[in-house]
Amino acid sequence: MVRTGARKFLVLLMLAALAAPAAVRAAEPDANSLNAQAFDLSTQGRFAEAEPLLRQALAIHAATLGEASGETAASRNNLGTNLNAQGRYAEAEPLLRGALAGFRATLGERSPTTAAGETNLAANLNAQGRYAEAEPLYRSGLETRRAVLGESHPATATSLNNLAVNLEDQGRLAEAEALFARALEIRQAALGEQRPETGQSYGNLAAALNAQGRYAEAEPLFRKALEIRTRALGDGHPSTAVSADGLAANLDDQGRFAEAEPLYRQGLEIRRATLGEAHPLTAASENNLAYNLDSQGRLAEAEPLYRQALAARRAALGARHPYTATSLNNLASALDSQGKRAEAEALYREALAVRRSALGELHADTAVSYANLAFSLDGQGRYAEAETYAATAVDATRKLRQRERSVSEDRGDGPAAQGDEGATFRIYLATAAALATPAPRVRDEAFRAAQDLDRSSAGAALAQAAARVAAGQAGLAETVRRRQDLAVMSRGYEARLLEALGAGDAATAAAMRGELQRSGDELARLQAEIRARFPRYAELISPEPVGVEAVQRRLGPGEGLLLIVPSDKDVHVFALSRTRVEWRRVAGAAQSVVQKVERLRCQTDPSTCRLARDAAEAGASPDDLPPFDRQAAFGLYRDLIQPVESALKGVTTLYVTTAGPLSGLPLSVLQTAAPTDNPGPGAGSLEAAPWFGDRYALVTLPSVSSLRALGALKAPARRAALAGYGDPVLSGYAAPTADKARGGLRVFRSVSADGLGLADPATLRQGLEALPGTRAELTAMAAALGAPASALHLGPQATEAAVKASSNLPRARVVIFATHGLLPHTLKGLEEPGLVLTPPTVPTTEDDGVLTASEAARLSLSADWVILSACNTAAADGAPGAETLSGLAKGFLYAGAGALLVSHWQVGDEVTAALTVQTIALQRADPRLSKAQALQAAMRAVRTGVLPDGKPLAGWEPIWAHPGSWAPFVLVSAGG
Repeated sequence: MVRTGARKFLVLLMLAALAAPAAVRAAEPDANSLNAQAFDLSTQGRFAEAEPLLRQALAIHAATLGEASGETAASRNNLGTNLNAQGRYAEAEPLLRGALAGFRATLGERSPTTAAGETNLAANLNAQGRYAEAEPLYRSGLETRRAVLGESHPATATSLNNLAVNLEDQGRLAEAEALFARALEIRQAALGEQRPETGQSYGNLAAALNAQGRYAEAEPLFRKALEIRTRALGDGHPSTAVSADGLAANLDDQGRFAEAEPLYRQGLEIRRATLGEAHPLTAASENNLAYNLDSQGRLAEAEPLYRQALAARRAALGARHPYTATSLNNLASALDSQGKRAEAEALYREALAVRRSALGELHADTAVSYANLAFSLDGQGRYAEAETYAATAVDATRKLRQRERSVSEDRGDGPAAQGDEGATFRIYLATAAALATPAPRVRDEAFRAAQDLDRSSAGAALAQAAARVAAGQAGLAETVRRRQDLAVMSRGYEARLLEALGAGDAATAAAMRGELQRSGDELARLQAEIRARFPRYAELISPEPVGVEAVQRRLGPGEGLLLIVPSDKDVHVFALSRTRVEWRRVAGAAQSVVQKVERLRCQTDPSTCRLARDAAEAGASPDDLPPFDRQAAFGLYRDLIQPVESALKGVTTLYVTTAGPLSGLPLSVLQTAAPTDNPGPGAGSLEAAPWFGDRYALVTLPSVSSLRALGALKAPARRAALAGYGDPVLSGYAAPTADKARGGLRVFRSVSADGLGLADPATLRQGLEALPGTRAELTAMAAALGAPASALHLGPQATEAAVKASSNLPRARVVIFATHGLLPHTLKGLEEPGLVLTPPTVPTTEDDGVLTASEAARLSLSADWVILSACNTAAADGAPGAETLSGLAKGFLYAGAGALLVSHWQVGDEVTAALTVQTIALQRADPRLSKAQALQAAMRAVRTGVLPDGKPLAGWEPIWAHPGSWAPFVLVSAGG
């Protein structure tokens, strides 16, 4: 089930705070004095004390100046905003409508005061959940303020902020984020860092990021908002409660419930003291504290708070308000968790009815209600009903993603996320799997839902490369590439803008705003050209999940596909061949999989395993590999793959897409039969063991939809055999480790002229060990391909500048980098993965000694093979559970690589050279071999010491039989 509410309350409070009484001229001194006193009280959050003063001022103006005067309209506006702040929206609405009519009659449509009246009425409608009615009023007020007051006026920032809140409430997150950022920038410049309005903007931008699941980006902004408001307004102000609850919601979303709880309690205490028990914002605090306690498993404490919040919202907002639906949903969730199914179902149904009426079918909260009702019905064993509601939730979530895509296209190539949108897909998988005999339609929908849970960035990069291939015609592919590169740059500008705004760096923020404006104009121009000439572009760059029959049509003879996706406590496994399909839910297996994968990773990659010290303490040599647990390797095969393997009869090449912990373990190390013993490294039975990698030639597929998405790659007219880079000039004694990084090795410490981080060449040279073995590997590769010596860039020639300037690189059939691979955050200042090359004397943006993933993406490749012969080029951060593929893999796929050979962990130079050279040599010797078959044969040769022709493998050592030596490399491809 999915609880909601820790996001929604933020909006209501922000609007209440924005609806401050407008400063207007008063006709009578007494009325003017009353308004001034009321304004001061309102600034302190003492709205109930301000109300009688405002009523008296309105009476004076009406009696002395008449109902139609502008001053009377202003007093009516001020009383309306006061009632709005107290949550008395129905009473406030006619006052605000009357005030706006008065402003229009006396001041005209384009007066700043009229704009204030439109904004305040919109705030009232928004607080009542009438978002569609509020939006045009917000837009009109914004247009007026821009025209009359200018783009940089604080009132314009208020209008930008309010419109963004409205769009966020409608689920239009991409639009909202940009407006929040602009409002913050204006307020920083016009009001300074310490004003409450600036604090509000920090909090609102943070809330927009949080709603997209960007919790790490949002947290420091939430903290800054709380700091500013506490300093400016005090600990007991209602606006301080906004910021306390905002930060608490962010911590909740990160699973840091114990840290969040005191912040929620602080917000609740403030609201009870200043707004009273009956105020809807007090109810919001009760709801959110209950949410937190519920998340900690303290249901007995959470339930009464949920009930109080629901009663208060029904009384103050009405039974049909979206926030009332939030309380219905959350109380139902708590009851469901306690097994009170019937009561929970009734509340879920009521919440769904309210959301359908108030928000419409295409809203994230409505989708949540469908999914939660399905969850409740599933818990009652009413599986067919549950599947129907869950399918509706999935359909709505996909349509919402498509709607956001139209906004996001001009800022990037992917739609903004809707928080934990994966919940609807997890619920569908659970309910569909519970059916005794799922129909083909249900099985197909489950297969699609599993893909929705595994939307990798590497798959997105390959989809973008596919779009360029599909563009085909002269000029258009180049236009598509320019547009995609510009979109990447724009996302970088946006990230730096957010960073600058958070740091109060006005100069950098202005510069990034200018870059965003320029890139936005050019993106719009390119996008218009592409839409006219390439109507299928949007479909290709953000492909929808592929159905079973479509995948089967894409599979060739002897090919199959395996999709393994964890979902909550379960693991779902799908196996497909051209004629068969099998699906199993392995109930409760997720934790067991984590434990087995961690164990096997420790035994194949002990240098990065926290358990490696156990072997060292037991007296094992650091050059040894620990015994490999074949029983655990068999257990993973037995539990996950064997139940669906009947669908793979006749399959010899298997495309594999995995998510969660299995993404950190090559499936080639699994065992297809139970071992009778558990031998150590070098034992004969390891060489001849029944490895999964012997049964199938394995291909890592970035996403199911990427299977054969590229079509036929257009090769350059004149090809080069090889472009190789390695043996960089380094003089250190130890490879980088997490422990060393914690000790203070700082790689990125200087910046370029435009503020980009640059690696420190001296630190790279002194901190990383030389790799003389890579020279032998590259020389052997050149010999195997018959490439000239000029194809290799070794030692002083292996520079980042040489890579970027190479005319050979775009034409090379095989591209290989044999060097150190760096993971994000392994070394201080390194924000993305990279490959180390010979450091320059002076770092520049063109050459600082590290080719990062984003720089790799800007290369132009047509290679059949890109070999990243460096450690940790497969996993995103070297840990089980990371995204399926690394940012480096993503970068090279985007650049146009036909296939990648990447490594999950570091192995010795000799065995690496044997594996990579044999893979290429075997395929060159027998062109009938696919890339996957060549890698499979090379792995077998490295493991056994015997080449396919029966000859011995030169340099073979018994330890090569251990999977820690031969298994780290995986082939990444979309098929061809």
